[in-house]
Amino acid sequence: MRAKLPSGAELLFCQHHANEHEAKLIELSAVLEVSGN
Repeated sequence: MRAKLPSGAELLFCQHHANEHEAKLIELSAVLEVSGN
């Protein structure tokens, strides 16, 4: 999963860690993109 932060930064997560951090990413107004893999 790719998380794009409002600052322009991008973070990449495996699905396990994306699930773990999803609430905080949403709180930070990150745009979450799930890869097609």
